Amino acid sequence: MDEPDKPEEGDSLLREIAAAPAVPVPRALAGQVLVEAGTIVDGMFRIEARLGSGGMGVVYAARDLKLDREVALKLMRFERGGDTIGRRLPEVFEREARATARLNHPNVVTLHQFGDWNGVLYLVLERLHGETLEARLQRGALPLVETVAIAEQVAVALAHTHAAGVVHRDLKPSNVFLLAGGVVKVLDFGVSGVNATAVAGTPGYMAPEQHRGEPQDVRTDLWALGAMLYQMIAGTLPFGDRDVGPDDRPPRLDVALPPEAEPLVGLVATCLQPRAERRPAGAAEVAGVLRNVRDALTSDASAPSSPLPTARVARRRPSARRAVIGVGLVAGLAAAAFVARDQRGGTRDACARSGQRIASSWSAAVRARFAAPAWSTSLPVLDGYASQWTTLREAACRDRSRAAERCLDDRLAAFEYAVAHLDPDDPAGTEKWVGGLTRLSDCASPEFLTLLDRGPAEGWKGEGGGAGGPVATSASIGGAWSDMVHAAIAIGGDGDGDVVMTGFVGAGSGVLGVAVDAPTGARTGFVARVHDGRVRWLLPGARALALAAGERGDVLVAGFYRDGARLGDFQLPAIAASQDCFVASLDRETGAVHWVRTCGASRLGQARTVAVDTAGNVYVAGDFAGTARFGGETPRDAGATSTSAPFVASWSGDGTLRWVTTGQTAESSRSRGLAVAGDAVVVGGQITRGGSLGDRTLAPDGCFVARLAAASGSIVWLRELEGARAGCEVAAVAADGDRVAAGGADWQPSEGAWVAELALADGTERWRRQLATGRARVLALAYGPDGLLAAAGRFAGTELHLDDVALENRGRDDGFVVRLDGDGRAIDGLGIGGPSEEVVRSLDHGPGGRLWIAGRFESDITVAGHTLTWRGYPDGFLLELTPPLGARSPVSPGSSPRPRPPASAGAP
Repeated sequence: MDEPDKPEEGDSLLREIAAAPAVPVPRALAGQVLVEAGTIVDGMFRIEARLGSGGMGVVYAARDLKLDREVALKLMRFERGGDTIGRRLPEVFEREARATARLNHPNVVTLHQFGDWNGVLYLVLERLHGETLEARLQRGALPLVETVAIAEQVAVALAHTHAAGVVHRDLKPSNVFLLAGGVVKVLDFGVSGVNATAVAGTPGYMAPEQHRGEPQDVRTDLWALGAMLYQMIAGTLPFGDRDVGPDDRPPRLDVALPPEAEPLVGLVATCLQPRAERRPAGAAEVAGVLRNVRDALTSDASAPSSPLPTARVARRRPSARRAVIGVGLVAGLAAAAFVARDQRGGTRDACARSGQRIASSWSAAVRARFAAPAWSTSLPVLDGYASQWTTLREAACRDRSRAAERCLDDRLAAFEYAVAHLDPDDPAGTEKWVGGLTRLSDCASPEFLTLLDRGPAEGWKGEGGGAGGPVATSASIGGAWSDMVHAAIAIGGDGDGDVVMTGFVGAGSGVLGVAVDAPTGARTGFVARVHDGRVRWLLPGARALALAAGERGDVLVAGFYRDGARLGDFQLPAIAASQDCFVASLDRETGAVHWVRTCGASRLGQARTVAVDTAGNVYVAGDFAGTARFGGETPRDAGATSTSAPFVASWSGDGTLRWVTTGQTAESSRSRGLAVAGDAVVVGGQITRGGSLGDRTLAPDGCFVARLAAASGSIVWLRELEGARAGCEVAAVAADGDRVAAGGADWQPSEGAWVAELALADGTERWRRQLATGRARVLALAYGPDGLLAAAGRFAGTELHLDDVALENRGRDDGFVVRLDGDGRAIDGLGIGGPSEEVVRSLDHGPGGRLWIAGRFESDITVAGHTLTWRGYPDGFLLELTPPLGARSPVSPGSSPRPRPPASAGAP
């Protein structure tokens, strides 16, 4: 006999996701997965309570022992029977895992892991607390504003899933989960991958094409959304459980709605069109209508004389149940309106105002910039994010949860930064901003907020010089959220771990246990020197992107800052631009600021890389907009239509300006990589729609490498890289003797990471290697003391395979490091990844040829068997590697590291 399900408040989600089989399950499969409380599943998950069961499996409340967090563990049944359906359960289970894993959105349930425990497949899902929409409807009608907000978030979630190629095909109230604070999650994708002509789903929410086993697409989900919206408003399903013929007319909402909500009548009727071609083209269109209705309903909700909008029920033939719902709806809304008026000017109004803070950064005027059809996928995501933030911020204010408020304010700062950098003419390029928005659901998670309040812990690990493999030292840098390491350099010293690093941290984070004073709701930069895991000094403030070590005991740091920023105790110059670039000379031992120089840009300035020569002269490359003086008398002009133009500038060791070489552009251009070799300065960059650098003209949509004279900044040669005319970037350069290395990414006809080596004397290309295709980039390059070239960056969607070195991708983006010999042949390599996104942003050679690499990661990462624990979203990491690296191939005959020539070799 089956054990009765154990109810637990807030866990109706888990009971629901265990039900709803993908296909009808015969009685022969009714045997339960009998797992006792306290059982450890797969060595990682301790069973706490059985919550529910269904045709596919049983769901348990469990604890992830490795990460010390609550999870929902869904186990496939032990006994599946011998018939066709029973044999298909593993396929169905895996299909649900694959569909859910492709999705990463605040309104979609998160899949943590998919595994096999002694032949039993299991899913590890985020543990949510709240109730399903079905359970909420059983308790009575919803206020109209809440109804529209729920439907809008479901539509936004569908826009994301459809863009990822996933059609849900079993959308219904039991698969919509309501979290505290108003956030909505869409669940259970077990049906999504079944044959597109199969009969699957739940009667009452199945589109006509589902009933008939005809082809189904995204419009099938819109039918289900229309049925749910009708049910939430009218209290019943539009067609009951019956099938609908192709010529049936959709029912009209038989309720009296306020004028602001009248568009819902047409929206529901359109979604419920029996013929799929007559429904909306996509979920983004539906989300837009719902957003407009929500805005209209709430536009004057805080005004003294305006009660909350109500759905005044006035049906022709109301059933008893519907009449009760109607009375409850009106009474509830009237009470809410009374409370709102009674507390006017008090906490409720203050909290409402706090939730509206996002309106200034995502106003109607800002949103109108992205009205082109090409934005139909991304726009609902941004709308949904803003809507959810408002709801959560108001709830956090009412609950007086300071941790949640701080969490949401931090995410608002990230949202504002992303919106400010969106290009209305480049919808495809918005992924890096929208995809990088941190999850709002974290701010409603008690576990996450506890982590935020608890603060960071030291994360340094020494591995005894790499005795267990190539990883010698590792550190998790951040804490609560939005932390990353942009650059790290070894500066010698008297032992392992003598390194200077830069990056960003968010409020509540720290660097190796040292708290960083970040303004509430914002990120701040930091520069820190670390010795053996101990922070010797730390300067918060300006956002440093690049580092270089001088030979006179100084450290050079470059990046950008906004008005009012500091670098430690040093107040940076006031600026009128949105941001300006800076370069600073710091004392290596104390971190004291010797001097700071800025671009003096009128609109924007950003330094992206810095280098120093043996004489102590400093070189900086970056981009600016408007005009910039760089400390000189004559302003340099980026071009009237330019959003960014390249520059390379040089200062002496005491901060005196030596020279500046700038360019102009019709749209945008950037200088990224920079290296110094003898009396040569090498710079790389990219350009859009043509422009110039110094006296050289640049073709449109390409990338370039240029050699400049270190004494004057004049261009000796400039090479626009062959084969990269359709869009590319140079993100990193390195120089060694007579060699120059450049690396980056090609955008068309397909993305890919590449490295090329050129002759320093004349820019002749010696060899070029494609490292990976798909979303892949080379972000850092460095020649080692053995003459080998190390290249690092990220790759996704495919393996990185060079010669005999193969690195398997394990997540959305994996970091990588490979070493190449003098002919471009891969010697060895190392993958840095987990189930999410990992990126290597910088690398530098330390004593003994060790490699310091740094970057960001979003899940636990494993490097050559060494695990680094992720503690925030995202987190920064720092690794010291001892060659040889993990994946190796022997040096082929006739292919060897090129010996290091004298530093002056190759000079004209």
